Amino acid sequence: MQIRWLTVLRDALAIVIASSVVRAAGVGADLSDGAVGGLVLAVFTAGFCASGCLSPDGRWAHLALVALASWLILLANGVLTGGADSPAVYVALLVNPTLFGMLVGGAASLAIVRRPKVP
Repeated sequence: MQIRWLTVLRDALAIVIASSVVRAAGVGADLSDGAVGGLVLAVFTAGFCASGCLSPDGRWAHLALVALASWLILLANGVLTGGADSPAVYVALLVNPTLFGMLVGGAASLAIVRRPKVP
């Protein structure tokens, strides 16, 4: 399987931007931390589902690369802006929604778009 890096970057940036917009809207609406976390998790899941549907060949490898890229983008953003008191805490907070969103969104994409049959 050939890796399409522009597609990976496109999907990762779309997920990061959408989650940032939802997080800002949730904080602006004065929602609780749990509600904002749930919204961000829903965005991650929907983003990974869409990403999996758009690349049925090599779906899990693509989703793993998108998860890694989105995690690195969010990590760089947190480090540059001072997102948390401890970098270890921030890394742990980013791994959970990224990994869970990838697994649930990838599984949902399997139900929506089946892998093409190989002759």
